[in-house]
Amino acid sequence: MSWKSLIYEYVDSRNRMELDYAVKPVLPYLWDEEYLDKLSKHLRRLGAVHRERKLTPVQSETKVKLIYSQEEEGIVTADVELRKSLEYDVLNRRQTEERMEREKLTLKQRGGHWIISRVELPASSEGEFDSAIVQYAANPYMGDWEAISQPEDGDSGFLTGRKTFSPPYLNRNIFPRQSSEHRMAPYHREAAVRYADLWWDSYNPEYLAFDVNCTNYVSQCLFAGGAPMNYTGKRESGWWYRGKSGKQELWSFSWAVSHGLNWHLSSSKAGLKGERVSSPEKLQLGDIICYDWDGNGRFQHTTIVTAFSADGSPLVNAQTVNSKHRYWDYRDSYAWTDRTDYRLYHIPDWL
Repeated sequence: MSWKSLIYEYVDSRNRMELDYAVKPVLPYLWDEEYLDKLSKHLRRLGAVHRERKLTPVQSETKVKLIYSQEEEGIVTADVELRKSLEYDVLNRRQTEERMEREKLTLKQRGGHWIISRVELPASSEGEFDSAIVQYAANPYMGDWEAISQPEDGDSGFLTGRKTFSPPYLNRNIFPRQSSEHRMAPYHREAAVRYADLWWDSYNPEYLAFDVNCTNYVSQCLFAGGAPMNYTGKRESGWWYRGKSGKQELWSFSWAVSHGLNWHLSSSKAGLKGERVSSPEKLQLGDIICYDWDGNGRFQHTTIVTAFSADGSPLVNAQTVNSKHRYWDYRDSYAWTDRTDYRLYHIPDWL
């Protein structure tokens, strides 16, 4: 069996694995004990979530795309993209969740056969951690931000192939005039959801695309729904985006960084703002969830509500690990911990 055939066999076995909640189907191909342990814990948690939701998996399909490969002296490294689709029943209603994940595989020959000796997840995938865009720290006084550093252009870790765009500035008419009088505008939830479903698995060329793109994507959805930009020209204030001028990227922290958007939603008095709610059942289409994986007050991921399960639970779209109609609590994520904290924001009907 060639190394490419082994990858296809491995991916096919993952379909059975995710229906059975057990690593046994991948054992003939995968010899990475550390990853197998992580995978086993992940599957046990996934099974518990599905039982809690009274969810019955019906079909799991995974397609694989080879992004990059390198062969030398009996060792192959391959970056692959996995496009996963899970059909399931909840309360006698059929639903579908889709997701795109990436892995870096190291393959070696052992006993005349190819095996996968190591599986690596990109840091942004495992942690879904958007300080990879801009590293910053919030001081104890909410609202004061200190920029620390910004990665060089093109620093994308081991997974390549994502493009960034430098479009002309967006139409200046979209920016509200700075005045003491704020004109209210409706938030069109269905338009935000249509945008979210259209672009969940790709990148709108009208915007820059980041290696960690979750909050940038959610901000685009909000803007598509009619949320007004507040252009201040300062990265630490307002909620705005203007693209790129030369090497300078022009956007606010609140547009592209989860912690920044969380702070803006909770503190803004005009324009885009959020009303924090106490339970997911109170969320509506087009509402926002921010995630703090470690429970330390620093939010690292953002999603938008795009559908509801048959039991009334929110389903969300996101990028970085591109997802469509994923269960809102993310307990199926490698990033999730028992310390995970959520901020649930209802976006008002008028902004």
